[in-house]
This record gives sequence, structure tokens and C-alpha cells, in this order.
Amino acid sequence: MSSKPRSKTKAKTARKNTKTARGKKIAAKAKSRVKAKTAKRPAASKGTAFKGSAFKGSAFKGSVSKGASAAKRAAPKRKISAKPKAAMKRPASSTRAKPSPVPAGYNSVTAYLIVQDASAAIVYYEQVFGAKEELRMPAPGGKVGHCEMKIGDSKIMLADEFPGMNAVGPKTMGGSPITIMVYVTDVDDVVERAVAHGGRIIRPVKDQFYGDRSGAIEDPQGHIWHVATHVEDVSMKELQRRSEAAMASMPEGSRAEQPEPEQLGIDLETAEQSAEASPS
Repeated sequence: MSSKPRSKTKAKTARKNTKTARGKKIAAKAKSRVKAKTAKRPAASKGTAFKGSAFKGSAFKGSVSKGASAAKRAAPKRKISAKPKAAMKRPASSTRAKPSPVPAGYNSVTAYLIVQDASAAIVYYEQVFGAKEELRMPAPGGKVGHCEMKIGDSKIMLADEFPGMNAVGPKTMGGSPITIMVYVTDVDDVVERAVAHGGRIIRPVKDQFYGDRSGAIEDPQGHIWHVATHVEDVSMKELQRRSEAAMASMPEGSRAEQPEPEQLGIDLETAEQSAEASPS
């Protein structure tokens, strides 16, 4: 037999093997490229690993997806709790501190004096009581619309008369039913200065049964000041005893007269009947 058929067969086989080896080599390179691309991609979050890769639609997709889903179900779920209302951030306007009903540096009750000459009154209170001016608001015509002064630990306010606003002082009204009580370190010295700068004594300074040494003066604007220095602590029992003794020693003319029931509009007969009818 001739050797040509055999050589042809061998040549075909060799070519076939070369193609096969070349195909395997190409396939291996393609596979390595796919793996490299897959490794660079971030992990899929919804069981979609290899989505869009060369293995899309292959057997790998189903197995990976199922594995990712199982892992997701097995992972503990994080509970998201709502923040309490108090911890929630509010607008800047609502987080401001609420102002105090009584401003800092003020007391609940403050005397407000109306005078004919506020500028002169301010100087007088500085000279007599050592008052410190803290605020002054001028008004038209050279007047003082509002002034705040501090005597010791307390404030007083004052202003000039403004009749159109029903703001008039003691001089215009012919006197004042109000007395301003002020405690000082040395009542004798203060009263002496008050008189030296134009005031007048209403009650001389003396020791009182309730533990104060006090007196009363009228300032040049017509306001009355009861000035005192505390010199003795008196118990309530002793205060009651001294009070009764002091009232008993007062002259008849200086005692306040008690009004008759008729003057107060009280019908004694009706009042007695109501008292008898009421349960004891």
C-alpha cells in the first residue's frame, strides 16, 4: 500500500489537534478575563452576582443568586428605631431659652415715682441715698421720659410729669398717700443729709418697738420716705406684747376712729339674723 493516505491522515489529525489546543488556549484566556472583570466589580446587593457578565444565563447565575438570597435571609435584620420627639432637632427659632417673667436685676415690685423735676430728683436721690443711675430715656422739652436708679439692692423708677397721660406728682396733687420704705446702714446720717439738701422731717428718728430705728422725711418733690436701720431682732411673741403696749399708750386723738356699721352700709339686724341662721 501507498504511504500517502497515512501521511494525509496524520496531517489532518495534527491540524485538528492544533486547532483544539488553540481553541482551549483562547477559551482559557477568555475565562481568565471574565474572572478578572468579575473580581473588580463590587459585590451585588440583590443576589445579582455575575449579572451582565459572560456567565449571564448560565448555570452559575442560578446557583450564585440562590446562595446570595440564602445569605441575605440568614443575616440578622437591623432594627431601625424612631428617634424620641425630645431628641429631634428643632428649628433654631424654637430652641431659644424662654425669658424669665421677671427680668434679671429686677424685683417683683418696683416703686415708680412721678415728679415735677426729674433731673433735680435724680441728683437729690444720689446725694441722700447714694442712688446709682442705670438708665435714662430723654423726652421732648428736656424732660425725663423714664429713669431707673438703684438704691442698695433695689431699683426705683421715675419720670417727669405728663398730665396728658395722667402722670402727675405729689406737688400737683397736693400730697401723696404713699410712703416708700428704705433700709440704710445709718438712718441718722441719711435723714440729716435729706434735710440738708432740701427735704423736711415728717417723723424724727427714734428707736421703734419692732426693732428698727427709723424716721420719715418728705423730699423736695413731695414723696415721703420712711428711712430705717434695723437694730434688734424681735420674736413674734415679744412683738405682739410690745405692739399691744404701744397701742395702749397712744393718745386718744392719735388713734384711728372706728367707723360705725351704718357708715359701712351694714344692716346690723340683717347681719344678726344671718349669723343665727348659719350652722355653728
